[in-house]
Amino acid sequence: MTGKRLRLFAVVLLSNLVLFLGALLSQSQYVLAVLIAVDAVFGIVRILFERLAAGRPRGDVVPAMTPYRLLEPLYEKVLDKRGWFRISEHLPPLYPRNLPFVIDQWVVFFWLLPIVVLTGVGFNPLERGLSLSMLPALCLFATKHYLIVDTWESLGVYEDATARTIRRSRDLFFTGLLACVAVWMLSRATPTAAYVTATTLIILIPKFLFDCREAGIGPWPLTFDPSSDTVAQSLVTPDDEPHHVFKNDGRVVRNWGIHDGISYTVILGIYLGGFLALIGAWVYVSAMMMFLGVAVAVIVAPLIAVPTTLAVFWLGRANIEYRIYDDALVAYDAHLDAPQWVVPFADVRSISIEDNTLGWTVLGVCNSIHCEKYPVKIECAESEDLRLRCLEDPERFVRVFQEVDQTHRERRATSA
Repeated sequence: MTGKRLRLFAVVLLSNLVLFLGALLSQSQYVLAVLIAVDAVFGIVRILFERLAAGRPRGDVVPAMTPYRLLEPLYEKVLDKRGWFRISEHLPPLYPRNLPFVIDQWVVFFWLLPIVVLTGVGFNPLERGLSLSMLPALCLFATKHYLIVDTWESLGVYEDATARTIRRSRDLFFTGLLACVAVWMLSRATPTAAYVTATTLIILIPKFLFDCREAGIGPWPLTFDPSSDTVAQSLVTPDDEPHHVFKNDGRVVRNWGIHDGISYTVILGIYLGGFLALIGAWVYVSAMMMFLGVAVAVIVAPLIAVPTTLAVFWLGRANIEYRIYDDALVAYDAHLDAPQWVVPFADVRSISIEDNTLGWTVLGVCNSIHCEKYPVKIECAESEDLRLRCLEDPERFVRVFQEVDQTHRERRATSA
């Protein structure tokens, strides 16, 4: 076992031992339950982060879709995105193309929600204050999850994995389920030192084994093979400087993101509000709890849907530059420092400005995205047609493109 794995194993062991010592020293059941729940939240955040860090392209795999494919337009903004960025030099790079494989895990959380709500009922007899003794345990939990990422990064696991293979959906579900079972058992334990200690020990046996599996330690390093043989196809871009560079309009990207975010807010609010209202009626048998569930959904839905949609739109559209060269058009992401696609002029059949707006017209008066920009359509002979929807100056782009394209055609005719 390498030095990093030994250090990781020591932290995993110590993080579970501190919970047992807390129970042995008559720590509050409520404090123990909160610590286990926080550790599970850290684990869920880590798993989603690891999905973003997978370095291999998806190949033919697509993220999980709803029956009506409501999220497909959102996924398309980044699904084939090239490039990566870092939030810290101590963490692996993150790939925007993996975002759909993070967002599609909402299904897992939807199935976890009833378990979490039903488990929360067990907190009622345990409502007491927290203590400063939680801080060492919280620091150990955060260190454990950071070391898992650091160790796997040093072994090249993320670099050779895809977003779907690095962490399965079941990992999220088991993490949440294990925490809910632990909290429920602690809430039902007789509040004496002996019973609490025995209950904690029963909880920690499967928890420790699950932590070792998540860290890749023990006789079962992993229950799946995260490696993948998919590779990204390289793009050939011109070596010279572009003649013209056109950028996307940040206001259009922002308004478009808010527009779609509000649409997803309505959908999420209906799902979440209906479910929480059902929980209030069935579990608590209370009309007040039904209305409270709907109120929670009204508050939570926009806080999830709008920022998520804006983040996807910003990564997918905000930093794109359209670079016009002698014989090609290149879409380049200035933030990720990577070309996204290349269209040779020889492949272009026609270019035009389409006569349709981006959003919905409200009462036939104002457009919901509030801009007068129209998508530029490029029809191609061999590759897929393109629509550039957020250009700052679409009219000038079309004019310049046609001029450069005409010059290119004349040169080809002359050389022929």
